[in-house]
Amino acid sequence: DKCNECHDDIVENLDMDVHAGLSCETCHGPGLMHAENDGEYEIIIPSEREMCALCHSMNVSRSTREIVQVNILEHNSGKKCIDCHNPHMPWELKE
Repeated sequence: DKCNECHDDIVENLDMDVHAGLSCETCHGPGLMHAENDGEYEIIIPSEREMCALCHSMNVSRSTREIVQVNILEHNSGKKCIDCHNPHMPWELKE
């Protein structure tokens, strides 16, 4: 809710997509200092493949119905996930 005060457009997009159930802090880390100080403190803005791989790399113990899994070594190797995917609306591919 605190994130929504300043980032309502992003939260609205997120609420319509597959990451809707995730807390902002899942990817961006603790944000209390950022939120309580008008954004003065930076938050994590992950851009490396390893971050997305935490949930989306192939893992037989995960349900493929709930989490899309890719072979992180083969799927668009050499690119950052955010080069093609908007993390707040991952099904909407960037052009």
